[in-house]
Amino acid sequence: AAGVQGPADSTAAAAPLRLRVSWTSDRRPLRVGDLVTVVVDEQTAARERVSQVAVGNRQQRAHLETDFGSTVDDYAIKTGIQADSRDVGEAGRAAGLTSVITVRVEEIAPNGVAKLRGSKKVTVDGRLQEVTLEGLVRTQDVSPSNAVLSNRIAEAVVTYRGKKIGPRTGILGSILSLLWP
Repeated sequence: AAGVQGPADSTAAAAPLRLRVSWTSDRRPLRVGDLVTVVVDEQTAARERVSQVAVGNRQQRAHLETDFGSTVDDYAIKTGIQADSRDVGEAGRAAGLTSVITVRVEEIAPNGVAKLRGSKKVTVDGRLQEVTLEGLVRTQDVSPSNAVLSNRIAEAVVTYRGKKIGPRTGILGSILSLLWP
């Protein structure tokens, strides 16, 4: 019986036991190489409003009087420039990115902060889209199901690259679009 392994012995050797952080916690400690699912839900909005009002008013006056005998001639010359300008501008931009990406734990600092990095490539209708993510996360922010929200990642760098979505034009359409805007 010494050389015979039962079913419980073979599974214990195949998968190492992951202990919990504490007896009262559902969380498991993160280790280098572990996979963490990140729910990316980023929204940004920027708005700028510029208003400039300028008023310019310049005048020149010249007055000339002559006295010839009993009649008084009064000559006046006036010139002036009056200019008003008003510039009003408004610019706005909004962007959003929603994705779920699984990344790898690259290193863990002594204070328990884990460095995450990973990418995901998806092809939709022949267009390649790539999402990359890297950043730092506290191990206590990772849920028991090994997931974390992107707003809990410090120094996060989220990059999205994809081909422009729009109608495809042929060679003739491209040439014509150069001639007619």
